[in-house]
Amino acid sequence: MKKIMYFILFLFSMSLCSQVNLSKQEKENLKAFTKAYGYVKYFHPSDEAYELDWGKFAIYGADKVIDAKNNNELISILKELFVPVAPSINFFKTKDNIQFNKEFIQPDDVKSYKPTFWQHSGLGFGTKKKGNIYRSIRTNSYELITEDPSFASTTVKLDGGKYAGKKIKISAKCKYEGINGNGRLWMRVDRKESKPGFFNNMSENPIRKSDWSNYEIIGKVDEDAESVLIGSILIGDGQLFTDDFKFFVDDNGSWKEIQLENGDFENVKSKTWKVKKRGYSTEYVTDESNKDNHVLKIQFRADERKRKTKKNFETELKFGEYINETINQEVSCHIPLVLYTNKNGTYPKSDSKKLDNLNKKMKGLKLETRNLAFQYGNIINTWNVFQHFYPYFDVVNVNWNKELENAFLRCDRIFDSEKFLENLEIFTASLKDGHVRVSGETQKRYCPNFSWEWIEGKLIITKNNGIEGLKIGDEIVSIDGKPSKKYFKEIEKTISAPTQGWLNHRAKIKSLLGRKLSVLNLKTSTNKEVNVIRNVSYRSYYRELIKEKRPTFKEIEEGIYYLDIDEISIDKVFDKMSTLKKAKSIICDLRGYPNGNHELITYLLSKNDENTSWMQVPEMVYPDQKKSINYKTFGWSLKAKKEKLKAKIFFIIDGRAISYAESFMGFIEGYKLATIIGQPTAGTNGNVNPFTLPGNYRISWTGMKVVKHDGSQHHGIGILPNVYVEKTIQGVKEGRDEFLEKALELARK
Repeated sequence: MKKIMYFILFLFSMSLCSQVNLSKQEKENLKAFTKAYGYVKYFHPSDEAYELDWGKFAIYGADKVIDAKNNNELISILKELFVPVAPSINFFKTKDNIQFNKEFIQPDDVKSYKPTFWQHSGLGFGTKKKGNIYRSIRTNSYELITEDPSFASTTVKLDGGKYAGKKIKISAKCKYEGINGNGRLWMRVDRKESKPGFFNNMSENPIRKSDWSNYEIIGKVDEDAESVLIGSILIGDGQLFTDDFKFFVDDNGSWKEIQLENGDFENVKSKTWKVKKRGYSTEYVTDESNKDNHVLKIQFRADERKRKTKKNFETELKFGEYINETINQEVSCHIPLVLYTNKNGTYPKSDSKKLDNLNKKMKGLKLETRNLAFQYGNIINTWNVFQHFYPYFDVVNVNWNKELENAFLRCDRIFDSEKFLENLEIFTASLKDGHVRVSGETQKRYCPNFSWEWIEGKLIITKNNGIEGLKIGDEIVSIDGKPSKKYFKEIEKTISAPTQGWLNHRAKIKSLLGRKLSVLNLKTSTNKEVNVIRNVSYRSYYRELIKEKRPTFKEIEEGIYYLDIDEISIDKVFDKMSTLKKAKSIICDLRGYPNGNHELITYLLSKNDENTSWMQVPEMVYPDQKKSINYKTFGWSLKAKKEKLKAKIFFIIDGRAISYAESFMGFIEGYKLATIIGQPTAGTNGNVNPFTLPGNYRISWTGMKVVKHDGSQHHGIGILPNVYVEKTIQGVKEGRDEFLEKALELARK
């Protein structure tokens, strides 16, 4: 009996500590480190700071400061952390009112020196990518140019017809060594006429273990298969080791091995398993536990080179400019924004022994979600990206400082990577940026074989691929025992959406996601209970149940033509142009994302587009987006065609239309080129600017400001229709497209 009681008490205590209860001092410690971290990382121009591993430093620093008992101890720890990378920094009690002394950072003879300071065009550090619109540099200094890690795969191609209709399997022994990446096996069936076939790349169970383990994929080859492709993949950075790669085919219930060329990797001269991807390499190496055995290693090599920098833009800082910021209730800091630099680097130099010691300690960090400092560090890193560079704080109502504290409090003392992923989602959802997506390791990648949507205030089944007990038009009143509205409210708090349309679009998909073969319990308005199984991969679900099947080009009625802007290529538009020039009405459907076909706009314009300021990249030299922010502006500069389409033009839109779709529709709205029908678009536009956190969490966001063509606010508003349309439950039951019906009604007039 005592054992049972102790077990119950243990479970109770675990539930109590699943979220973090921070003392006032601990909150102040984390707050101070967070602010100092961003100031030094993005605005202090020392070489030591520039070359620091800031991802690890956030984790290491959070772990150090959290235990400070008072502000005197905190100041001491902050100096210990930051002085090796920013020797000119100073922390002090705010009440002491210490004056900044620029003589400390001025060399005796400045003739051989030039001033250096940060200039940020948006936020972007050196890569080899051409055309990157975002760039951050230190003037008169250097930047490190690296290859961005993406992925590289080995590929072996087999005859698909030989295995058509059969079950096949691949297996291998693998291990992964690294931080921001993972390994995978993969198998894909390519069908005739480029139809998608079986595909599995272990997205639900990537290889992250550093010891050898066995992995396999089993699939069925489509009857019309042309080829079967198999191999291994390294995602991100690090190293993937593979051994004993084998291929099997089902032979009357037992697996028959089909020999692969060099599947054991003992022929070290073979090129069968080589990858051809810049930044990545493959080689056959000996296994450390068996020197006679060779294994395949794929690795990412982040080769760096230095490139001299000049200026990003004209705004300059003068030597002696610094920030004097209060970083918690009682602690302040002085950080110079301008240093002198020459061929020997920035002045003053840090203590090399202290810097080396710091780097050694960070190198030994365990990047595990179960480590609270790991969670704190990633939150600190994330908060600072948006604090200094998110361009929509002026139109988004959010207390970003309060959201920081809430994110710390949501951290979990129990290991759960998916729960931390959800914490990052809730944290960034407050920004109301439709481009925000948080990705990381998750098993929740499967859906049941139906779709639903909120219509007339009710959750309605809109599609059903054979699930018994459900029919199109059914109302769902509870999900897993919770009222449908409450269930959706919990989902919606993890979605960053500036408009209701985009929130609805994301929520109707995310509300269905879960682990493979997990069960979702539904109750209909007629009190019928239905258990549905999540057995459709997200990739297949989106293709079959979300992406609507519409004609690419069609004459609906005499003289009335329909174009699916989501699908039609610009080449096909050109092919049909002689027909379109004779049309009475043209209905363009942009409930989705354009297929690179915005040149259609040039046939609607009556004059050349001269608006070159609706896209704006902020130019910043000061932290916290203080003082004046200038913008580098852009446009598309479209040239009107001599022969303009004379038909009445109609565009159908809804909340799914985001980013490029809104750029497209910005011309339609701004130049009044058509009658717009449907629902407001997502209200999110501007180039996406993703960043990666330790642990391979990736966050995308909007890095530039975009306004409407008349200069008014676009974010959170979107493109507004001239004619609003609402779906009805009756329309769904009857299989009608009420948006298209309204467009046709107007086109006939």
